[in-house]
Amino acid sequence: MRFLFLVGLYVLSSPISNAQLSGCRDYKANNYNPQAVNNDGSCKYPINNYSPTKLHKLPSEIKETSGLVYIDGLLWTHNDSGGDAVLYGLDPSSGNVIRRVVIANATNIDWEDITNDDESVYIGDFGNNNGDRKNLRIFKIPIASLEEDTAYASKIDFSFSDQTDFTSNPLKTDYDAESIVSIDDKLYVFSKNWNNQQTRTYILDKNLAVQSVSPINLFNSNGMITGATFNNKDGVLVLCGYNVALQPFVWLLWDFSAEDIWGGNKRRVNLQLPFYQMEGIAWKEESQYYLTNEELKKIVSIDAALFSLDVSKWIDSLNLGHIGVPTSGFEHEHWELNVYPNPASQELNIKWESSIDVQSIELYSIDGKYSELWPILPGENFKILDVSNYNPGQYFLVLKSGENYHQVKRILIH
Repeated sequence: MRFLFLVGLYVLSSPISNAQLSGCRDYKANNYNPQAVNNDGSCKYPINNYSPTKLHKLPSEIKETSGLVYIDGLLWTHNDSGGDAVLYGLDPSSGNVIRRVVIANATNIDWEDITNDDESVYIGDFGNNNGDRKNLRIFKIPIASLEEDTAYASKIDFSFSDQTDFTSNPLKTDYDAESIVSIDDKLYVFSKNWNNQQTRTYILDKNLAVQSVSPINLFNSNGMITGATFNNKDGVLVLCGYNVALQPFVWLLWDFSAEDIWGGNKRRVNLQLPFYQMEGIAWKEESQYYLTNEELKKIVSIDAALFSLDVSKWIDSLNLGHIGVPTSGFEHEHWELNVYPNPASQELNIKWESSIDVQSIELYSIDGKYSELWPILPGENFKILDVSNYNPGQYFLVLKSGENYHQVKRILIH
């Protein structure tokens, strides 16, 4: 039962000391370092192959489905270049279109992806197969508009500051883009590089109507990125795409910073669906995702379809790289907590605000194994723990206060 408590912990990371060891923090990686405190993005993984579950063939009216987002039980998608300015609401249980919302003041030049936050839906009209577009934009509509038959959008017009050549170069440009995701108060756009099979990341302001953006990094994705979704519960970003041979894949990214999306753990999973042009991906809940592909009738005959993807094999609560509070019924109390020395080898001193009624202190090892519990007497606000007999490595210190509150801190024993 103690193990289940740790498995339920959510996202919060804590610095340990000025002398922090960097390395791979994912125990599922080939080069896992149990003493690493800072993740340096060096994790290496075996080749991963996976067959997602096909749920439904999609209706012909969305055969060019290009983006996907999951909101309140419905999957919202759209067609790409030249399609109607319409969002289609799919029933995941049947794959049927049960809602249609017309964006009255928008046109679909090349809608390529869709994302959302708590207030708005963002549609990326920035497909640029020829590399010559100068009218890249994002349509922003209130999320409440999805309850109506007609919606009206505001626009975010933007340009890539690093693009200086707009000569038409069909399917050979590195300034195409087909994916967008909302993370906190920013929008992230990933380029689809036809030439070098890499991707650049751009960050946009959600509230700036006109902007020029510069790439924050370049990553060798070994394929073209076509869709993105963010699991804001666990901090997991998932990108989908395919290579020049139409071999689809997903990239799983986690334990990264907002300024360096590719600086954390990066795990690629090749999807065993040859010639499937994966275009849309959406997070549902926990480790569950949806995928859609466009219809393909040129090389082989592939129908547009809806798939489910489960990433729990590669990512779970123990290798997220951070720790936090339980997700059901618990909240985090940010009271002042002093833990020293950290790293520790003999004794660990813990001091907290005297006004906080801490009832117990628990210590967990990095692999989720329960280690020890110390009860706290009423009025105590200081405790010395003997850690001299613990194996070197990372541990999670959990202070419980009241029924629903916890304070959590990462410590290192050496």
